[in-house]
Amino acid sequence: MIKKLHSISILASLLLVLFAMPLQGQQKTQELEVKVYPSEVKDNHFFISFPQYVSSNDDFQLKVVNLIGSEIEFQTEITSDGRVKVTFTQNIPNGIYIVRINKDRRQSTQRILVRSH
Repeated sequence: MIKKLHSISILASLLLVLFAMPLQGQQKTQELEVKVYPSEVKDNHFFISFPQYVSSNDDFQLKVVNLIGSEIEFQTEITSDGRVKVTFTQNIPNGIYIVRINKDRRQSTQRILVRSH
């Protein structure tokens, strides 16, 4: 029994190493440190704060998807203090959504909870 558990442990460790390694020719993406808030969205919009000032929508890529992968439409606005205001263009169903942000070869994936009604 101990040998069997040891073999399973070694196999699990090998799989972790294989899946953690980038594919040949790909670079591992570094984590982008941003703040997405509020985490519970009630007013059909939320904000993103970057460590450095963002001056235009060309400085980053943003995608919001539901849990089955469908993209959600939104508009962005850069506030006077450099935050990004993300506003949904339609009322969306309550639930969990994934926010994916890419900037300077770094990325962040965060969750928000929409409770608008």
